[in-house]
Amino acid sequence: TSNNNRVDISIQNTANAALTSKQSTVSTGYYQDPFLRLFSGASFHPPPKRVRLKSSRMACEPQHQQPIIRRGTHARVCCMDRAISQFLKLTMNRYQQQGKRNYNLPS
Repeated sequence: TSNNNRVDISIQNTANAALTSKQSTVSTGYYQDPFLRLFSGASFHPPPKRVRLKSSRMACEPQHQQPIIRRGTHARVCCMDRAISQFLKLTMNRYQQQGKRNYNLPS
């Protein structure tokens, strides 16, 4: 189970890094995400970055996102938003063409 714990920690660290990037991108005004706070709390507190010290203990320090990271996050969000919007429009059009009215797609 020690190996499973390492995998879990690695996955959690990846999720925290992604959340930090999204929080940083939103807080600097690249885009709005009203749901992000539900995953991270009411205000922006980036998860600490773990830094290995010479003595092999871990220390925490605040993580600062580089502009290139924020731009990459923004680009991914825009691409996913566009892809999801196009999928929903196509799906809604197919339902309308088939005469079905029981669809509930957000606008």
